[in-house]
Amino acid sequence: DLGSSLFFKSINTGFDVYGIDITDFNQTAESLAAYKQYIICEPEFFDESILGIEQKFDLIISNHNIEHCCRPVETFFAMVDRLASGGGNVYCDP
Repeated sequence: DLGSSLFFKSINTGFDVYGIDITDFNQTAESLAAYKQYIICEPEFFDESILGIEQKFDLIISNHNIEHCCRPVETFFAMVDRLASGGGNVYCDP
């Protein structure tokens, strides 16, 4: 979502911010530049796209996107799979 990458970078410039969505929703050149990786995928492949990210994360935030996924349960479990051992939480805000 617009500004999410910039918000997290404003907290700590050392954060690696990844983004995934089904469409490029109001991103600016500045917000896109703040992502380490930014993925656009079809709703049918959202869970698979998440699992395709080799990185493990300390925190995952899902903000207004899981309702657009064709397989929301699998998408949620893909997010859990990408959490680092001892990582924080998966926060979903549909």
